[in-house]
Order: sequence, then structure tokens, then C-alpha cells
Amino acid sequence: MSEFSCCFFYCLKYRKCCICGKHADIAHVEAVGMGRNRYAIDHSGHRFMALCREHHMEQHTIGILLFLELHDVMPLYLDYEQRKKLNVGG
Repeated sequence: MSEFSCCFFYCLKYRKCCICGKHADIAHVEAVGMGRNRYAIDHSGHRFMALCREHHMEQHTIGILLFLELHDVMPLYLDYEQRKKLNVGG
């Protein structure tokens, strides 16, 4: 894992927004809600990032591609052990 990736991983681990450092939730890059049971889906193909409520809402408002480019964010794929350790699904 590169040093750049490590920063984003530690944001996930400590639930800190990868943009501003405020308390964060783990956000999926690929949509999970709207009728899909987040507890029943396979998370192995999903990318994750830690975002505070404000930045998470911005991401949904402006769209994921513009958001990632604007903030230079690099969402991460997590292996099974990382997802288990971070409690983000199987």
C-alpha cells in the first residue's frame, strides 16, 4: 500500500473525513442504498472512503466523478480482513 493509500486507510480506520478531518462515516463509492440491503450485498467489489456528513452530501449532490476530481480523493478497495476489521461488510 502506498503512502497516499495509507492516509485514506487511516481515515477509514479512525472515522475521520479524508477531506476536512471531522468525524466521518464510511461511504461507498458505488451506490448501495435505494432498495439494496447493505448488509446482504457483497462488498468486495466496492470502494470506500471516509466522509463527514457535509462532504457525503456534497458527493451525492455534485456526483461521484466530479467530487473525486475536485477533492483529489482516492477511494480504496478493501480486502476481506480489512472490511472485517473496519466493520464494513463481508
